[in-house]
Amino acid sequence: MRRLLTLLLISITFFGFTSCEDSYETETLNPETRTILVYFPWSGYENGSSSSLYNNVKENLDSIKSAIGKMTGLANNRVIVFINENAKEAHMYEVHYRRGYAELTTLHHYGADYEELPDITSTSGLRTILNQAYDVTQSNTWQMIIGCHGLGWTEKDYTPKSRAFGGGDNATKIDVEDFAKAVTTSSIGKFEYILFDDCYMSGVETVHYLKDATHYFIASTSEIMAAGMPYNIAWKYLIGEPNYAGIINSFSSYYNSQTYGTNFSGCLSVIDCTQIDNLAAVMKNINSQGYELTTQQRNNLQYLDGFRDHAFYDIRDYVETLTNNNTTLMSQFNTALNRLIPYTYTTPYIFSAFMNGDYGQFFKIKDINSFSGISTSDPSTDTYIVTTREQTSWWKATH
Repeated sequence: MRRLLTLLLISITFFGFTSCEDSYETETLNPETRTILVYFPWSGYENGSSSSLYNNVKENLDSIKSAIGKMTGLANNRVIVFINENAKEAHMYEVHYRRGYAELTTLHHYGADYEELPDITSTSGLRTILNQAYDVTQSNTWQMIIGCHGLGWTEKDYTPKSRAFGGGDNATKIDVEDFAKAVTTSSIGKFEYILFDDCYMSGVETVHYLKDATHYFIASTSEIMAAGMPYNIAWKYLIGEPNYAGIINSFSSYYNSQTYGTNFSGCLSVIDCTQIDNLAAVMKNINSQGYELTTQQRNNLQYLDGFRDHAFYDIRDYVETLTNNNTTLMSQFNTALNRLIPYTYTTPYIFSAFMNGDYGQFFKIKDINSFSGISTSDPSTDTYIVTTREQTSWWKATH
């Protein structure tokens, strides 16, 4: 998924999608059927297309449709798609398989001249969208794929503004905590998995917020490059009963096959959210020991972003350094961490468009010598991070 800012203006014409409302009869509701909600909110600015990923998520949707065609159907599963064409207009579709092809049928058309578009940057507005999707299939089991910008647990006004859960400015973003509340108070209640095809979402702070909203969480510690999730080969592992090893293997197979620059840059983790409280308990014990990092230790930590003042560090490297690799504490920590992250993958290095804090040419982050599959913001000295991390549920659970 093209999760990095694009400076090119893009068309918002919604070509390639078919509306076939009259071609299908209402499907019989089957609560035992799994439903995937593919969620592509507006990723540009409120009043423009700058930073928009619209063309890119259309390509992702085309890849999903192609994969459905290759599978010759949905295997008794349902797929609902929500996608914003711009900040003011959106569609909700259902995907159907017919005569060898996947087609989209319109369920809702939102906009000034159509149905009112809920404020999806708020808990209540997003809950409305989730409930509308639920009403279509009323499945007991739900899965979710999200494609937009991402900047983990950080709040809407964190800079650089290139990454946020949603779009390019505050008016098009939603905080992770508000998102979690929307899920848990909706008719869906909890997802079997949530896949964030976005940057910087695999962090302990983010996972702790979402632990009641999803069982499994699939995300990247760092920036997602141009191709993102290879849905054409991973879809068969995402639909129906998920195959988490297959998802990671598809991702690693794709990126291992790349040979040019930023194309060979990617990391992804499967996280079992039921284990985050165990890790938090271990971390609270470690924090109670009174360890502190020296400046030199902090400077040598494995960071996973390209910001001038780093926000995201590899958590295992941080804890090893913090405890001076205390054998007893690290044994407890690694046991909890391995239960939390059953599958993870990274290329030997990753790229960032924000090395030294400025957007532009891609820069290689230092080689990935330590990678656990999840980040933490605890060691950051970034002013914004320092003044806000103590408000997170993770910090409160571990300090």
